Amino acid sequence: MASRGQNDRSELRDDDDDEDQEYRDISEDAGHMEGDSEGELEEQEGHLLTHLTPSQRDAAIENLEIETMDRIQKLRASIGVLTNSLKFRAEAEMNRLPAAIRAMTVEDFWFTYNGSAKDYLEQQAKTKALANTAFLHALGKVDQKRKRETPGQADDLWQQKKRNRDEQRQKQPQASGYMGGSSSMSSNTSQHRPSHHSARHNPYPDQQQHRQQSPFVGPRSTRGR
Repeated sequence: MASRGQNDRSELRDDDDDEDQEYRDISEDAGHMEGDSEGELEEQEGHLLTHLTPSQRDAAIENLEIETMDRIQKLRASIGVLTNSLKFRAEAEMNRLPAAIRAMTVEDFWFTYNGSAKDYLEQQAKTKALANTAFLHALGKVDQKRKRETPGQADDLWQQKKRNRDEQRQKQPQASGYMGGSSSMSSNTSQHRPSHHSARHNPYPDQQQHRQQSPFVGPRSTRGR
């Protein structure tokens, strides 16, 4: 039995060795075929290049230049399309930013808001909330003041304002009448006030009075007039 098992193992090893040898032979044959094909292609290309006429060579060079320029133009067009799309995306991203951040430089934006638009928006929201809170607080004070005043008190205040307005309207005609009366009194006193114009300008008032009282002074002569 032992000898039979050893014989089986030796047969299996022989089979494996045969398979490996066949694989090596196939690989070598394939390598030789590939080498032969590559060598044949190189020989064919060299044969074609050596057997080209000058006109054919010029035509081949011209075709190569045309193909190269065509590829360059296509590459430039694709680069332009990519550049425009990148530009549009950048503008769209910039438009999403707040207006205050757009006007900032990169340095200011970095040192002020740590390079984060979120921090800027949070700060703006806090500022707006504080402003709204102050406004609402002021409105609350007004509402509290209105609540403290009863409807009767509000009516009393309105009545008081109305009385003050009526009193002011009544005082205005009295003041105008008083001014008119004072002006008329001043005109009357000016009429009854004696005039000292002649006495002030006459240097000899006694002589004039003596002349009027003297019986020897007759009527003035009108001759020569």
